[in-house]
Amino acid sequence: MTDAALPAQTSRPVEGVLWMIACGLAFVCLTGIVRAIGTDLPAAQQAFLRFAFGVVLLAPTLGGIRRAGWRMWRR
Repeated sequence: MTDAALPAQTSRPVEGVLWMIACGLAFVCLTGIVRAIGTDLPAAQQAFLRFAFGVVLLAPTLGGIRRAGWRMWRR
């Protein structure tokens, strides 16, 4: 594979920091939502809510990653 075929990789530290802040805020919000629902919710349901929320947030990025990966292997 030649260098011309690879996309240019750029360093974007500000974008990384913003993603980390967004991740932290999402984690705090999800913990607050689970606690607001109450302690009467079984642990398995709480875990399911956390994972479902995570999938909803990751779905847009997973689509982009899959498309980028497909382009890379397709040539």
